[in-house]
Amino acid sequence: MKIVKFFSTSLVATLVDFALYTALLSILMPVTAHFISASSGMVVNFILQRKWVFKATRDVKTSFILSLIFSMGGILLGGLIIFGLTTFVFFIYNPL
Repeated sequence: MKIVKFFSTSLVATLVDFALYTALLSILMPVTAHFISASSGMVVNFILQRKWVFKATRDVKTSFILSLIFSMGGILLGGLIIFGLTTFVFFIYNPL
């Protein structure tokens, strides 16, 4: 049952990330929209999993900092990929 809760919270966070990214694209550059949406999705994921999936053994501040450290790697990598796909001429004229 825990795995279903884990995947459910991750799905909700991903949907928040995707919906916010899509909405922000109309007013922001893609990389900026990604950083805002991915960070929001990470916070939603943290809150949902802390309250619904895992039993908290650390205080909220320590748990959030650890989650932030691990998530920043993925957010930065995603930002670099989006930057490359929207900046380099090859990818602009040859979309995937």
